[in-house]
Amino acid sequence: MAQVKIFSEAYNTPESIDDLVARVNTFLLTLSPGDLVTIEYKFLESNYRTHTQNVLFATLLYGPDVVGGSTVGSSILDSISSPVQDLTGLRNVEIADRAEKQVRLVEDEGGLYRFDQQAVGVDTPPAGPIVPSDSPITGRWFKTSAAISSHNVLSGIQGGAAGDYQHLTAAELTAISDNSVHRTSDGTDHTFINQDVRVAATPQFAGLGLGGAPGASAICQMDSTTKGFLPPRMTPTQRDAIVSPATGLLVFNTTGNGYNFYTGANWRQLINTPVATLTVGGVAFATASSMIETDAANFFWDNTTKRFGVGTATPNATLDVTGNSPGNVGGFPAGALQITSPTDAVNASAVITGHNSYQGNKQLWYLGSSSSSNDNITLINRQNGNLALATNDTTRVTIQSTGNVEINEYIKLGSGAPVIKMKKLTGTAGAEGSTNDIVHELVREKVLGMEVWVTNTSGNRVPPVFTSLPEHEYDVFISATIVRIQLTTTNSADIAGGAITILLTYEN
Repeated sequence: MAQVKIFSEAYNTPESIDDLVARVNTFLLTLSPGDLVTIEYKFLESNYRTHTQNVLFATLLYGPDVVGGSTVGSSILDSISSPVQDLTGLRNVEIADRAEKQVRLVEDEGGLYRFDQQAVGVDTPPAGPIVPSDSPITGRWFKTSAAISSHNVLSGIQGGAAGDYQHLTAAELTAISDNSVHRTSDGTDHTFINQDVRVAATPQFAGLGLGGAPGASAICQMDSTTKGFLPPRMTPTQRDAIVSPATGLLVFNTTGNGYNFYTGANWRQLINTPVATLTVGGVAFATASSMIETDAANFFWDNTTKRFGVGTATPNATLDVTGNSPGNVGGFPAGALQITSPTDAVNASAVITGHNSYQGNKQLWYLGSSSSSNDNITLINRQNGNLALATNDTTRVTIQSTGNVEINEYIKLGSGAPVIKMKKLTGTAGAEGSTNDIVHELVREKVLGMEVWVTNTSGNRVPPVFTSLPEHEYDVFISATIVRIQLTTTNSADIAGGAITILLTYEN
């Protein structure tokens, strides 16, 4: 508790409290810490102007009165001195008139300033210290909304404005009791806490932001570009001694050098591996608890061509498999692609299947083993179509849907038949009686058969030695190099100039 002495309608030009003449309502008011009282005072100068100023007095928030008197009034009101017109007048107050804790009114701004003989600081009006014109080492004027100095504990006087402040010495700061509230010079309250705090009430804010405003979905957000988050650090023994740890509780294990979190049943360590450096073209594989990335040597993805390489970083197809050969086929190294059926069962024989997406993804064929020993290989066309083998973009062998086999587009008649080929020759017949030679480029002794047709003027194909109609006769023979078409002299006019077609069958 403290007492303030109130003077109302005090006149004369006061140099000190003794010069005030109390006209009415002089009384003492008992205040509790934090109480505020507004006082109006009036006085006359030689020009008989009346000055009225509301003065806000604040009692102490902490600590005793600096003077040690029984009332705050005796430590404040006794120091009121003559007003000055402006800050220049305040700077020019003579040193003899600058008493410790003297208060003066600056009329132009209607504010009260107080002098502190031990204070130091730069001149930063109107809120900061005002340096007297004689520039002393110590001694500054403070507007009453600013701290006086670090050597006193008086609360301030603030003319015509709201708020108050507290200024404590270092010793008094040490003596602050735990869990007490103190107000600083900017008017904000600060709580000194030195024990565990539990807030049971519903928070009156949407989120807590440190270093910036929190995001709308964050209950707590910390922003910094120069500092990090440091959780509690402890040994495993200290960690295990935590009573009833909450699920998700996070600590730093100083023994294992890693973060530990509580799952609700036991403590687990977060992955303590270096930050991954991804490789361009590398392929990542996910496990149940982590992700593994290859080095682009064994598996490679080309995002430009959309191709995947196995054993190569330059895939030439949608799937390109390159590697060491597992063996030889026909005396030459086999490829590196190996396809294995899903089980060892005999009925698990189809290891490769082909589908036609244009026909509703209908299965066309499959390749697999065809016997109980799994030694034989079968390629099956599931639909009613031919099965062909080709080299150099040319079909060499065709198995028809009827079962016939064509080799170079010709049919093999059976197991006892020779391996044969056929060749087609063409030309144009000359005039009646002409000789027409067409080169065959075959070994004459390998030729097994020959069929010849010459087209007549009606478009019909006429075989040699055809005598049923006049003007259609010609003869044929084969030499080592040519096939000769000889039109007769007097009976071949209807085939003169006709197209010649020759089909040779020869042994391979």
